[in-house]
Amino acid sequence: MKSYSVKKSTKEEYNLIHLDTFDFQATDFYIKYGYKVFLVLDCSPMEHKRYYMKKNIYI
Repeated sequence: MKSYSVKKSTKEEYNLIHLDTFDFQATDFYIKYGYKVFLVLDCSPMEHKRYYMKKNIYI
């Protein structure tokens, strides 16, 4: 089952989805569905990391 963002991207002929999430949110979820981490920021003093992720969409 394709996610809404993948369906929308395919319909609009986009070839890339990107997003950001924190380590306490959904990092593992996005990795499971094919997103790749391309940047990690250490967000001190919050003591969390912010992950920037992308997924290539092939039409």
